[in-house]
Amino acid sequence: MKQAVADYNREYHELVNGVAQSVKDISDPVAIGAMLYQLAQERKNTNLIIQQLNSKIDSLMSKVEEMESRKSKGPEPQSMLSERDMEVMKFVEEKGKVSAEQLQKKFKYRGKNAASARLSKLFHDGRLEKEYMGRKVFYKIR
Repeated sequence: MKQAVADYNREYHELVNGVAQSVKDISDPVAIGAMLYQLAQERKNTNLIIQQLNSKIDSLMSKVEEMESRKSKGPEPQSMLSERDMEVMKFVEEKGKVSAEQLQKKFKYRGKNAASARLSKLFHDGRLEKEYMGRKVFYKIR
């Protein structure tokens, strides 16, 4: 605890001495010029950071708008679905809610990933809704 107080005390005195030196430097035109130059550099760096942040925000906004426009278009016509997707949609409609494991067993997929990918695709197309129950994800007709 004493060491922490000593460290803070030393830091405080360094800060105060730095301020005192700055007050003395205010009367020196070269020091004022150096401070103004340093301020200009900091402003330039800050403007660059803000510019980068704005470009990233613009990029994110365009992606959000793109996703919203896809969502507002609604699902593709039923004829645009593959035969397997139509079978999956019919299975989901019959069951009410379907997990990837159920789809895997029904359509004899080798792994759960393939079933999950198919359900996820139909979700992103706007045909299915997700419902989380603990760690499991169930899909149902929209």
